[in-house]
Amino acid sequence: MELLEKNHELISDGTYLAFLDFMANILPFYLEEAVKKATKTTYIPITEKEDGVYIGKYYLGKIYYSEFISYIFGLRAFKGFKMLDPRTVSKDFLMPFDLDELTQDYYRFVQMEEYLTFTESLKNESDKQDCGLAELTEVAKENFKKLALKEIIEEAYKGKYSVTRILDAGGDAITEILYLSLELRNEDLFVGKYNVGKVDVNDFIAFLTNLPCCYGKTDNLKEYELAFNLKGLIEYFLSPGVTR
Repeated sequence: MELLEKNHELISDGTYLAFLDFMANILPFYLEEAVKKATKTTYIPITEKEDGVYIGKYYLGKIYYSEFISYIFGLRAFKGFKMLDPRTVSKDFLMPFDLDELTQDYYRFVQMEEYLTFTESLKNESDKQDCGLAELTEVAKENFKKLALKEIIEEAYKGKYSVTRILDAGGDAITEILYLSLELRNEDLFVGKYNVGKVDVNDFIAFLTNLPCCYGKTDNLKEYELAFNLKGLIEYFLSPGVTR
């Protein structure tokens, strides 16, 4: 069982790295091709085969297909139907993107990677001075699960956060996507309006992106954002492991 759990972690980590590879190295090719064709919408093929997942001719490796798709759902440029369960996406799928938004997504990604590299260097320096940073981060995670989530969910329904509602043909909402900004202010990390405090930024972001209801990174020009399935976030908050 322990071996299976470790294997799951490795594949999940590999899936996230595959998404980073897609954004950094594969996406520029499709952007260039789309610009040549002068189309407003560009389609990028993704296929799951027995030996792994492919983006066109590019091999991503043996990764979790549905998890990778959830990261794609988090991009603002994605114009397809954001299904409640990414596992229902076809194994041979043309992913539609708005070209202008996709270009912005790419440049925001590049900027964010530079930002994370910078904060990683800051973290390494602060770790030398503050051996208790890891402990503070763990406390912040627990406080976020048990205190901040309730506040965030309530304020989302009061219109204080950006929420995209995905409707069915009858006009009923089948899923809602909540966007939470992440911002550093005077060494304190803010998730939406909630002050997490001084934490290991990369570790805390990893904690957020590993929540089962997180669609992944979605950047805008001013702030770094994460996208969440709002219903899934509520279910996570109400789960026995969080709410007792």
